[in-house]
Amino acid sequence: MSEIKIRQLNENDWPLYREIRMEALAKESECFTTSEDESEFISENWIERITNKNGAIFGLFDTGQIIGVTSIHRENDDPRSYRAWMGQSYIKAEYRGHHLSDLLFEARIAWAKKQGNIIALVVAHREENEVSKKAIQHYGFKYIGSRTKTYVDGEQAKSLVYERSL
Repeated sequence: MSEIKIRQLNENDWPLYREIRMEALAKESECFTTSEDESEFISENWIERITNKNGAIFGLFDTGQIIGVTSIHRENDDPRSYRAWMGQSYIKAEYRGHHLSDLLFEARIAWAKKQGNIIALVVAHREENEVSKKAIQHYGFKYIGSRTKTYVDGEQAKSLVYERSL
């Protein structure tokens, strides 16, 4: 690790986003849910996600190489929503354990504050994911409930949901 930076992705970054997102889904399928088969996405699908005005996708970089990703979007993709969901967080295995998730949380929180009318942030994790639970609670999120979700690995499992005020 030499020069770690985080920035919001733009439409020209779609190949990088696709690369890191597909890696995340392949290597950590037990951590992610998705309503679409992202392996079938074409460039326009990736660009649409990146340029969605109701959210933001951030890339984590080490000397220009993408090493992680995270996202935030207004609930139900509604520009009037006062809540925003955080998700898609992934950091390459060799970069874990260096508190880089702090950069992911800080970027998303800053984005939400900049919107001016978001008052609550929501995040969820698979029940067994203790690392995510620890990071989420470190940032002041409080458990508000659970729901059963189907994860990319094909398993149905409990997803624990947390919220915090902005």
